Amino acid sequence: MKLERISIGKGQDTKFKAILSNLGQHVILEDEHRGLCHGVLLKERYEANADGIYWIKIDDSRRETMLHYHDLLELLVIKNDPHYPRPPIK
Repeated sequence: MKLERISIGKGQDTKFKAILSNLGQHVILEDEHRGLCHGVLLKERYEANADGIYWIKIDDSRRETMLHYHDLLELLVIKNDPHYPRPPIK
């Protein structure tokens, strides 16, 4: 699998833009409260005025989970490459 590190900065606005520009992508992210997560950023759950939250479908028992932009510490996008496929999300 090929990873792309997304620069998120420290402000909530840059974190919001990083999530918004990667909706629907497979990601590995680090959240202040949830730790490391592998999942898909959910386009269908995105709400423009969601008061600082976004949704991710995590590949574990937590399933769809709501996270807060201000808790995002790191974001890696898993690139879709035929030679290095992404791990499936159940």
